Amino acid sequence: MVSLIDSNEVRAEANDPPLVSVITPTFNRASLLAEAIDSVLQQTYPNWELIIWDDGSTDATPSLAGKHADPRIRWYGDINRGKCHALNRSLAKARGEFVAILDDDDIWRPDKLRRQVESMVRHPHIDVLFTNFENLHLANGVLSVSFEANKSVMAQLRTAHLGENVHFIKDGLWAGLLPLNIILPSATLVRKAACDANGPFNAELRSSEDLEYWFRMALAGARFAYLDEVLALRRKSAGSLSNQGEVSLLGNIRALGCCLEQAQTTGREDVVRVVKKATGVAWEQLVRFYLAQGRPTRALDAFRRRCHYGITGRAVALAACGLFGPASARLFRRPTTDAGRKSADLIGSVAPSPISTKVHKGT
Repeated sequence: MVSLIDSNEVRAEANDPPLVSVITPTFNRASLLAEAIDSVLQQTYPNWELIIWDDGSTDATPSLAGKHADPRIRWYGDINRGKCHALNRSLAKARGEFVAILDDDDIWRPDKLRRQVESMVRHPHIDVLFTNFENLHLANGVLSVSFEANKSVMAQLRTAHLGENVHFIKDGLWAGLLPLNIILPSATLVRKAACDANGPFNAELRSSEDLEYWFRMALAGARFAYLDEVLALRRKSAGSLSNQGEVSLLGNIRALGCCLEQAQTTGREDVVRVVKKATGVAWEQLVRFYLAQGRPTRALDAFRRRCHYGITGRAVALAACGLFGPASARLFRRPTTDAGRKSADLIGSVAPSPISTKVHKGT
């Protein structure tokens, strides 16, 4: 294992390791946030700053600000403007060479920062290093390990083993991002220079903002690697946007729309094909969701949107499931009733969103 003191590539001053800026946007998760903060305080790597941005919480979150005397922790806040706004304001205040995102409902293992900093110091060509992590569904207590649960996705990544469980991704990153994003923000360490070059998070997105952010960074040439060690725990509550609800699924489709627009703008036809395929799969997931909810009209409208990205036997089977009859065929035409227009308006609102180029400076 590399030591920050023994490595030849580490700073000449043993007492001057790289500063890591940890940014934590939070909203109404006081109990979970307290544990997230504790996991930062327990890090074996000492040179960090924690920037907490309270996005207008109405619970006990503000009271936590006075409970930590550690000078490395700084609190800021504003009215509720969404997670991307909080991320961008926090990034504007980050002073570190590296940036680590910690969502307010996640937890780090004590060696998380140390292992990542050691790896990125040893391999300065890596811009983004993500780790394996555990998924805990708080509603039912089910626990899974990401890389094991997504073996088929991991197998598509063509990598070079750099030693110490570090794998540099040479090709196939799009398979890891689309349609299933295996890069958990709380499991990443990113060079601040790469963040500055990438620009802000897309404030028009209300979910899947990390997918669009990593995609944009990779499209611009950033180099990704992963550390095959479980160093973070994602806690998925019933109301979490990372659960497969309608808001999450529609948000994912909207983020994919942004990715498609960027790939087309840069002339990357190879990437365009991958994004289109992933978008079709995302619409299929929405079809399945609406069928499970007993909402056939919405399911068929989603299937109609899926058809723009090609047809698969699985998609046809989903659409046909329990939906035969003359009434079904009419749903594939442009809606003419008020109910049809309402359904189309809901799904039609899922359009690519421009990237806001304005980074708000914190006060």
